[in-house]
Amino acid sequence: MFQEKYEKLVHGKEMVESSLHRHLIEHLNAEIVLGTITDIAVAMNWIRSTYLYVRALKNPKHYGIPIGLTSKEVEARLQDMCLRELHALENHQLVITSDLAYNVEATENGKLMAKYYIAFDTMKIFMMVKGTENLAEMLELLSQCHEFDDVQLRTNEKACLNLMNNQKEQEIIRFCLEGKIKTRQMKTNCLIQSVLGCMQISDPSLRQESVKIIRLAQRLLNGLSLYLWPKNFYQALASALILNKCVHARLWENSPFVCRQLPGIGSVLAAQLVSAKKNTFQSILESNPRDLERVLSIFNINNSYLNIEYSFSARNCFYNKKKLIRFPKKKKNRFMNKRNRRVCSLFFVQHRKIEFLLVAYEESVFYNLIFFIIN
Repeated sequence: MFQEKYEKLVHGKEMVESSLHRHLIEHLNAEIVLGTITDIAVAMNWIRSTYLYVRALKNPKHYGIPIGLTSKEVEARLQDMCLRELHALENHQLVITSDLAYNVEATENGKLMAKYYIAFDTMKIFMMVKGTENLAEMLELLSQCHEFDDVQLRTNEKACLNLMNNQKEQEIIRFCLEGKIKTRQMKTNCLIQSVLGCMQISDPSLRQESVKIIRLAQRLLNGLSLYLWPKNFYQALASALILNKCVHARLWENSPFVCRQLPGIGSVLAAQLVSAKKNTFQSILESNPRDLERVLSIFNINNSYLNIEYSFSARNCFYNKKKLIRFPKKKKNRFMNKRNRRVCSLFFVQHRKIEFLLVAYEESVFYNLIFFIIN
């Protein structure tokens, strides 16, 4: 079935239908904000210029229009559809329509909806905010947004999601959901909390889906914060702003893994810093650089050998305890490519500290590498 469908598309035998009728209200609002549509008459002319108008005349059944109507009757149905969506925008105070001239003008909420590409159903959810929502309730409201309708709860994902939700000892899921994961809203809520709790999601599909959900949540929370800003909903605004910052940082506001916001610090290095009680930026800033190197294991030192990787070409490298290491200079360029890279391994004497200083200076023939060995 699907093979036949795509073969027709490749050979140009399958007609491509319009999907504008599914999101007509969002497109009308965007055109009003841009100034393309200024009154109802212009809106009717705009609908005639769309691909929806072309396909509705040839295949009206696909768009919910009865078969056998004339072109004028089909056009009248499309105009009724357009008027119905305009009235819905007006009823929710997204546009303003004058009674006499039928002029259409966007409100601040309508501009906000167009700026952040927010669906009309999501704006209706935003308008249901009472003003007393805490962080958990704001997260639940976010997971109900229309933008997450593409998220599907698959049968093989329920076990993994329920396991994530029931890990109360590790406190990864800050606001545990009651019962089992049964809906897409609960799945969205669980995945957002798992990302903010720095949890390693084992399932590849869930991991990929969580990236998409976080990206959508950032845009929605930006719009929600600006929607609540002019209102007197202080508690809801504070919850929305905190959740917005948490989603952008991918961390809870009270998380000890604050160092994950630094470039190059992942989950492993962050866990090492937290175990060393480096759980604030101030503690990291006040730490000795040698302590950070020791905690993060930057230098690979153990009881068997010490590895030093040069940034220049080395061949026939000899080591003597109290003498210089000399090796011939091959090229004038002191930077090396990957092909010429060599690693010099020095045996590490147990119970002895080796502090080394790399001094590379250019002579006519040699580079010198000096080691200081301190008992």
